Amino acid sequence: MIALEIACLAILAAYFAAHRREPSLLRDALLLGLGALVGEDTMIRAYGFYSYSPGWHLFVDRVPLLIPTIWAPVVLSARAVARALLRSTDAPPWKEAALTGALVTFDAALIEPIAVRAGLWRWSHPGVMTVPLIGIVGWGCY
Repeated sequence: MIALEIACLAILAAYFAAHRREPSLLRDALLLGLGALVGEDTMIRAYGFYSYSPGWHLFVDRVPLLIPTIWAPVVLSARAVARALLRSTDAPPWKEAALTGALVTFDAALIEPIAVRAGLWRWSHPGVMTVPLIGIVGWGCY
């Protein structure tokens, strides 16, 4: 697990170093990360549908700190792709949000089953490929 966590930290460091001159993006990352932490911890406590492997280091209550920290660049990268795709269409903000959500949902559809299989977390009510639909769509909605 420590090798995975170090790799995640290296990727995060590279992402934030590349965007260090974008204060609004860094602010958005902080807000997304805090929201993800509160959202995940609340859902784990309220419903108990999933739990993280105890092999993770540095938990904030029931959520490894790296998880919401990782999700911020995932969501912001999807937003950047959506903006680039919609740039020439003069699309309204709701289209950007919908495309960002679709991209994050697609990402979660790929990552969730792999992460569960790797033992990073587990669902108490598994669905297709060991992940319930809400585990995939939930992040797209977030």
